[in-house]
Amino acid sequence: AALVTTYTADSVAPVTRSFALNLTSGTLALSFSETVVPATLNVSALTLSNQAGESYRLTGTRQVSSHASATVVISLTTADLNAVKALRQLATSQNSSYLVIDPGVIQD
Repeated sequence: AALVTTYTADSVAPVTRSFALNLTSGTLALSFSETVVPATLNVSALTLSNQAGESYRLTGTRQVSSHASATVVISLTTADLNAVKALRQLATSQNSSYLVIDPGVIQD
């Protein structure tokens, strides 16, 4: 084995590329620009919103995918899922659904 001669730490934070919300299965899938550590996800840093200004900040998760990957799947809590469904104008179509993500939502 050889000792490394030059080392540069990863200084670029992961960027969210896309998301998929499934209100039937109660899941939210997040795709990132690089491999992330799902256990570091801060679910309360995620807010669903629409063009009309209606929004809902997630409060928790029942389960997060466990292996390091560029995609993380979140199982929403029953309370979050019911709250999103109760907001009739929120998450009604692909063209009107947005995810607002606070900085530092996850680590790589």
